[in-house]
Amino acid sequence: MRNDPESPDTPDTPYLTALEARALTFRASISELEAIDLKNCGGNEDLVMRLIEEYKVRADSNGYADSGEVGYVRRHRSRLNLALRAVVAARRALVKFREERRIKDAVLHKIAAELDLEEFRLHLLLGP
Repeated sequence: MRNDPESPDTPDTPYLTALEARALTFRASISELEAIDLKNCGGNEDLVMRLIEEYKVRADSNGYADSGEVGYVRRHRSRLNLALRAVVAARRALVKFREERRIKDAVLHKIAAELDLEEFRLHLLLGP
């Protein structure tokens, strides 16, 4: 946690870093998902468990990267760069589907927008 001593409105409790805040918000998501009664999930137990695992990976990745340990930071950045690489591959596949006339324009635009959002999110997380 970091504090800005120059700020006149510095709280008594130090500010969270972006990585800490992300890790904690993902942990809140995990708690909410773990509170779901899987017996009354309407056959979606596997979806709940997969989401929990996905949020655990995200929480752990941000938490470890926040430790400042070079290996964890490097691993976190590698994960984000690999995800970007996957987005680029998905975009190439989408273009190929269009060239082969295997996809309607509306579907292409919807998926392209989803890929744009994911790419933007990853660039934002990677920072400058």
